[in-house]
Amino acid sequence: MVEVMARHGVTHVVHCAAIAGVASVAADLYTATTVNISGSVAVLDAAHQAGVERVVDASSEEVYGAPGFDVIGEDCPLTPISAYGLHKATVERLAEYWVEQGLDYIAARMSWVYGPGFPRDRLPSPWLHDAAEGRESRLDAGGDHRIDLVYVDDAARALVALLYSEDLRHRAYNVGQGVPTTLYDVASTLHRLRPAWTASIGPGTLSDLPERPALSVERIRADTGWVARIPLAAGLTASLETR
Repeated sequence: MVEVMARHGVTHVVHCAAIAGVASVAADLYTATTVNISGSVAVLDAAHQAGVERVVDASSEEVYGAPGFDVIGEDCPLTPISAYGLHKATVERLAEYWVEQGLDYIAARMSWVYGPGFPRDRLPSPWLHDAAEGRESRLDAGGDHRIDLVYVDDAARALVALLYSEDLRHRAYNVGQGVPTTLYDVASTLHRLRPAWTASIGPGTLSDLPERPALSVERIRADTGWVARIPLAAGLTASLETR
């Protein structure tokens, strides 16, 4: 990896390679741990040896666990409750070893990313498939569950902003809309866009994921000028157009 970076004159790295998601990691913990932790160590070490100027690591809101705050800032304790969150928090801590040796490392703690091309089939993706193909959707419980949804194009712009902005003052930045959205809200918006689509959604929260209502995005806005531009209705519309 060092030789590849050096041969191609790599100066900046966005590290997104991972087995991502709470369920995916839990399903094969050994393989996921090897990929997510050992793989990240390999990337960071190679970047340092190759003299890369900056590494932006796609971390996750999972590092926060279930903090119980309405808005989660980057200074909240890292208390992951899933193996996936533990992987991400561990990589952030391991990166300090190379930071002390001069590597410019930035953790981008991503919220709930969605949209065309995003390689995870989590909500609202299944509903978008159903709406495009004329099927009814069903969720037995979880309509009240609050998430911070950010459209994939906005998330990509945030990574680029963190990659090239000068004078970043922190090692970690949240990436999200900065506002909570319930799954009922998502379903209501999608129904307005596709009135023929119907869904049966039960109340309460998702049993397998904690609520993290909103990530504070003041830090990334202050240091890079980045803000999410694409509201939920526009993001869902664009997603439907690709189905």
